[in-house]
Amino acid sequence: MPPDIVSSSASPSRFQPHISTSLFFSSSLYLPTTSQYSNTMVGGGVWSLLQETIGVSAMHMQLLYNNKVLIFDRTDFGPSNLTLPTGKCRYNDEPVSQDCTAHSLLYDVASNTYHPLLVKTDVWCSSGAVNSKGTLIQTGGYHGGDHKIRIFIPCDDDQCDWM
Repeated sequence: MPPDIVSSSASPSRFQPHISTSLFFSSSLYLPTTSQYSNTMVGGGVWSLLQETIGVSAMHMQLLYNNKVLIFDRTDFGPSNLTLPTGKCRYNDEPVSQDCTAHSLLYDVASNTYHPLLVKTDVWCSSGAVNSKGTLIQTGGYHGGDHKIRIFIPCDDDQCDWM
C-alpha cells in the first residue's frame, strides 16, 4: 500500500471524534441521576463523622468478628499522628531511627473508641487473609517487611497487638 493510504486510513484524528462521542454517550447512559433514586430506595441513611482524626492513614482495614476494625498503614513515611503507649517504639526504619508513633490501631465500632497498636515491620504492598478462627494473617510488605508474616488475634479486652 502506498504510504498516503496507510497514514490517512490509520490516522488517529480520523477516529477521534467517533471515540470521544461514543465514550460520552456510553458513560452518560450509565450515570444515574439523583431523581431516579429516593431515600427509601437507598435506605435513607446518612453519613456522619465518627472521629475528627485517628492519627493513622487507613491503607488497610479489616473488620474482625468481634465488631472491631484493624487499621494499618505503611511505616516508611515517618511518624504518624498517634503516639504509642510509653516504652513502645519501632527501631531502624529508613526515615527515623526510633519511631514511637503508631502505624496501626484497633477501632471499636460499638464504643467509637480506638487504641494504638505496634506493627513492627512495613506493611506497604502486603496482603492478608482471615482464617477460620478469625485471626488475620498478614504477609509481605516493603523493606524489612517484605519477607515477614504478621499475625493479629482479635481480643475483647484491648490487650491484643500484632505478633
